Amino acid sequence: MSLRRRAFVGSSAGALLAMAGCSEQRAADTRPRWPTLNARDLIGQSITLAATSEQPRIINFWALWCPPCRFELPSLERLAHHLAPRGVHVSTVALADDDFPVREYLLQHAKTLPSVLIGPRTPDAQQLGLKMLPQTFVVSPGGTVLAGWVGAREWDAPDVRQDIVRVLQAG
Repeated sequence: MSLRRRAFVGSSAGALLAMAGCSEQRAADTRPRWPTLNARDLIGQSITLAATSEQPRIINFWALWCPPCRFELPSLERLAHHLAPRGVHVSTVALADDDFPVREYLLQHAKTLPSVLIGPRTPDAQQLGLKMLPQTFVVSPGGTVLAGWVGAREWDAPDVRQDIVRVLQAG
């Protein structure tokens, strides 16, 4: 993917978040802000995903009904292992109402990839404005959305890893 295309995808995803009401922007930084999200863990317990964190995050939205989403999960898991020593947290958010099939699928295909669920019709899912899946975002510890991609990737491919490192260094 060309650099111009990556920038377009990243800015489009950022614009998507801004239009969806996720942008409590500071005057000096017009990039969108990541929202606090209400979710459930894989055993159905309610949890809150904070807008800020102690480390940079890569957050992937996916669904079981989405073949490209399922395709990319193993490479996303490998990326998580690759970036963990650098202090980058990689996780997924499944758009689903039922935790059982998501949990079972992940146990078979991406066992160590941290994941939570958000009901696709909940206000939190609606505010994100996700019209296509998969979507993946890079979020700074302070909650600034640094980049976003729409569509499946081979996340552990060297050029994709380099792109992510560049985004993190620039953020």
